[in-house]
Amino acid sequence: MRRLRQAHHWLTVTLPEQCSAWLLHSYRRPVGLFFGLIVLPCLIIATATYALSVALWRRQTMENLRVMARLGAEILTETLDQTLLLEQLIAAQPKIVHTFERANASPMQEALEEAVQFIPRINMIMITTLEGQVIAAVPQAPVGTNIAGYEVFQTAKRQAWQPTISGVYLRDGPAIEKVVSLSVPIRSGERVVGRLQVEQRIEEIKSWLQKIRVTPQGFLYVVDQHDQLVVFPYQLIPGKPLPVSHWPPVAHPIGEDGGTLMYRSAKTGDRWLAGVYPVGALGWRVVTTQPEQAALKTLRRVFWVLALLVLLAVALVAAVGSRWLKLHAFSLDVLKQNARLLKQLQQRRFFDQGEGPPLDNPEPQP
Repeated sequence: MRRLRQAHHWLTVTLPEQCSAWLLHSYRRPVGLFFGLIVLPCLIIATATYALSVALWRRQTMENLRVMARLGAEILTETLDQTLLLEQLIAAQPKIVHTFERANASPMQEALEEAVQFIPRINMIMITTLEGQVIAAVPQAPVGTNIAGYEVFQTAKRQAWQPTISGVYLRDGPAIEKVVSLSVPIRSGERVVGRLQVEQRIEEIKSWLQKIRVTPQGFLYVVDQHDQLVVFPYQLIPGKPLPVSHWPPVAHPIGEDGGTLMYRSAKTGDRWLAGVYPVGALGWRVVTTQPEQAALKTLRRVFWVLALLVLLAVALVAAVGSRWLKLHAFSLDVLKQNARLLKQLQQRRFFDQGEGPPLDNPEPQP
């Protein structure tokens, strides 16, 4: 109880007295009053507002990146699904199914050459047996080509010959190119008798996403189910696909609705913002990312303008306050001078009445 009374006394008596003393002291010192009542509150409000705005802007930027990643994922999903649908239509043609059962390659070759017109800008289309033997291909493959040892063929086999989209791999031939394969089964009734496979260059897949721009200074990239780069805005070193499992946006766990994250660059240490979104159930993911400094550039430009306006307002208040303080100081000087004259007048009157010498000039009595 004693401590409660002491606290109550401090809040109700001591603190108001200290504040009054400080205000009186500041009142006597105009600069302290100006900084205490105007500049300091403005600085506190500006700092708090800026910190809150940066946090909200950062969160909004990451959400925008996630939305752009989702847009890229939906473009990829739609385009790949359309390609698989066209393949299924081609694989279901009686001309291909019947000639496949008769082991006649010539009609299948003709059917593939006609089918190329319906799947533009592909790298290769081929028909293989369930043992991996290439029967027909456009452009034509060397006689006796077998792809049974390829990862794309083994993946389709493990998935019971269901429609399959592979990861990135190097195609055979004189031109070393990275490609992605889409394969569908060729059925005779309910029985799978072969498979149709289409190869797409990764440069073609990259062109599907050209309209998505991550500004300012950001970019988009895509990784496959093996965490290998499928699409990247910069030129990659020729050779085997580049695995990027250690990149934070690739290692970051995400759900069906994607995710956002903030990370630091391993090279420069700068902070980056990223949005990630999966490409259906394929195992691929689209990543959009940009430097935090670039994302906050617009916000900081606005705050610089606001800061200049606040400084001008403070300068105007300071000018008006300075004039008011000078006027008030002049009024105090006049008041002090009048009080001094009044005191001297009273002392002179007392002296004239014989009550003694003026108090301001006392003389010793004999």
